[in-house]
Amino acid sequence: GGENHNWVILLHGYTGWKEELYPFAYWYHEQGYHVLAPDLRCQGESEGDFIGMGWTDHYDGMLWVQYILAQDKDAKIVLHGQSMGAATALMMTGEETLPQNVKAVISDCAYTDAYSMFCEKIGEWFGLPSFPFVNSACLALRLRGGYNLRDASALDAVRKSKTPTLFIHGEEDAMISVRMARELYDATAARKELLIVKDAGHAQSHDKDPDTYYEKVGAFLEETMQDMEN
Repeated sequence: GGENHNWVILLHGYTGWKEELYPFAYWYHEQGYHVLAPDLRCQGESEGDFIGMGWTDHYDGMLWVQYILAQDKDAKIVLHGQSMGAATALMMTGEETLPQNVKAVISDCAYTDAYSMFCEKIGEWFGLPSFPFVNSACLALRLRGGYNLRDASALDAVRKSKTPTLFIHGEEDAMISVRMARELYDATAARKELLIVKDAGHAQSHDKDPDTYYEKVGAFLEETMQDMEN
């Protein structure tokens, strides 16, 4: 009882904006969480000249964690991300410097790594052969963004993770294959659960079946947060 130290950072998807996460924010608020929903770099109201595919964002995410800890040193923080925001959260769990205050991750339709996702999708999206195009995209990002697309790997991060993680993915996701959720789940070193939502496309799991979605998230967090108190 007494002071409430539960926080959530909501991380939106590629070309998204924080307002998309208001339904999640509302749910967390109802559960008594303090909610932080930033616009990721170069999106919504945030400044920046390129989108970081989770890699630059995960550094920004670390700063948001520090920001919360400056307000509340006993904060218990959940990272709940969608798509690129989920990959961002997973990349944060791979950082040795991630404060132990981060207690859980809800990873909704994350990709294993940006490079694979682009290779897989580039033909479909643009009718281009993946190899030269993705490599030149990597080069462009390295020159402009100062990072390599190959670094943006949630898969590498979860192998080192100590943060309990719930993976959620729509079975019919045409943008990021549900296979990626299974790969991430299998690779994760920390305590983990997997929820595949039938008939749900990309980022649609909570719309298709909100009851199952929030029930699962609620149960997972309750368990995780309780572990912490004992």
